[in-house]
Amino acid sequence: MSFLFPEEVAQACSLIDKNFKVEYRKNIGQKLLPNEFGYQSVHFTVRLLPEWLSVPSLRNYSAFQAEIQVRTLSQHNWAVAARLLQYNDESFAPPSVQRSFYRVAALLEVVDLELERVHKERKSYKERITADGFDQPLNVDLLEAILAANLPKSHRLDVDDNATLLLDLNRCGVKKGAEVIALIDKHLTQALVNDAMALKAAQAGDTTYEVDPSRLKNGVFYSHVGLMQNILNLEYGVDWRRT
Repeated sequence: MSFLFPEEVAQACSLIDKNFKVEYRKNIGQKLLPNEFGYQSVHFTVRLLPEWLSVPSLRNYSAFQAEIQVRTLSQHNWAVAARLLQYNDESFAPPSVQRSFYRVAALLEVVDLELERVHKERKSYKERITADGFDQPLNVDLLEAILAANLPKSHRLDVDDNATLLLDLNRCGVKKGAEVIALIDKHLTQALVNDAMALKAAQAGDTTYEVDPSRLKNGVFYSHVGLMQNILNLEYGVDWRRT
């Protein structure tokens, strides 16, 4: 399994340790010296935990093992390239190629470090948003924070299309956080009425939208982005998308 950020690798390894019986674990990158670049990955050999084997449908899997490899996408790119070129060990490469190969490894490690920097800076920015106030020029992270603070938590999705909503707001001339909050204050009650109507139609099977059954069960139809697009319809009319 591959992840975008190095910290997610550590989180995945922790989950594997907690949820499987680990027979073998090796961090391949630990063998690299400080002045070396190369393949990095965490390899596991695991079995199901005894409590899982007590489940009737899993009882026959006690003898089975599975291998799990955990790394970042950059590390996975290195692994795929090495395998395709048959340079599974860097020493397998001709001397004339080794320098270029190590240079690629160094660049991929820099990619991981810079992505981790972006991830941390974004988290730091999001933590400062509330303290700095919402009346700032809109960006995706500020917009997400405004919606989280001003719309019902029950409608929130872990991953929502805030980037498209930001384009929609720009198209309507909404450029600052305070303007978004003003629209929510003005139209949220009616948007929630529209949500209830859409929910009722979806529960009756009368909708053209693809709907997550768990959301219907929880009594919600629109996500935060959906509610906000409803609010734009109420403020600017349904033809605003054509402008």
